[in-house]
Amino acid sequence: MEERSKGVEAQHVDSMHSPPPATITLSGTVSEFVSSGYDSAALPQKRKMQWKQFFLGLFLPYAVGFVVILLFFVADEAFDPYAFEERVIEVNEEGYFVQEFELSSTMNVDYCYNNEPYPTNFSLSCTFGESADSGDTWVVRESVRDQEGNYGPNTNIGAYSASNSTIWFKLTDSSAEEVHIALEFHDPAVDDHFFFNALETSLCFLPFIYVGAVIFAFMKQKKSLGIGLLSALGAYLALLALLVGFLIIAWM
Repeated sequence: MEERSKGVEAQHVDSMHSPPPATITLSGTVSEFVSSGYDSAALPQKRKMQWKQFFLGLFLPYAVGFVVILLFFVADEAFDPYAFEERVIEVNEEGYFVQEFELSSTMNVDYCYNNEPYPTNFSLSCTFGESADSGDTWVVRESVRDQEGNYGPNTNIGAYSASNSTIWFKLTDSSAEEVHIALEFHDPAVDDHFFFNALETSLCFLPFIYVGAVIFAFMKQKKSLGIGLLSALGAYLALLALLVGFLIIAWM
């Protein structure tokens, strides 16, 4: 026990004479905390109306429509499948009336008639038939008017040959030395022209192109362009309603 107490006293004496603990000093710099992405909680600013995009969307549909209509007018003049011809045909020495036209061999005869400036006792017409001569498929027929003013049955007096674009006929009972005749021709090959088919097909796709343009404008954050496109449709419907209302009022 005595040894143990002596050891405790020795430790107490040593602790009293031991140096004080060293002071710990922290060194360094304090960095500022910068937040990234946390300021996005603020409300986004509204985009201003882009007037250039708006007016582009407003007038572009009308410009496209105008171009399409213009192309139809140009195509109608350049690729008109119909041809109207009027001729004064004089009788030859053999009593035949013969006239050649400068037309394509693909031209068909829609109709023909005599348009004399003075009264005649016969009426001419053209019809498709197999009773004409070889190579001719359009028959020229004559109907003679009697003294009571009634026309008799049609008689085949000639034909129109598409191979050489020539019409010929011989009147059965008339002393006329010239005949005023009018013919309308039609070319079915022009009806199937690629330009016409492409133009007509493009009209079917125009509504889908318009809807796609509106969707594209809003998806690409071009709100002003989309509003302009929708405004063009609204203006068109408003003008159409005014026109219908005006016609109804005028009709009443």
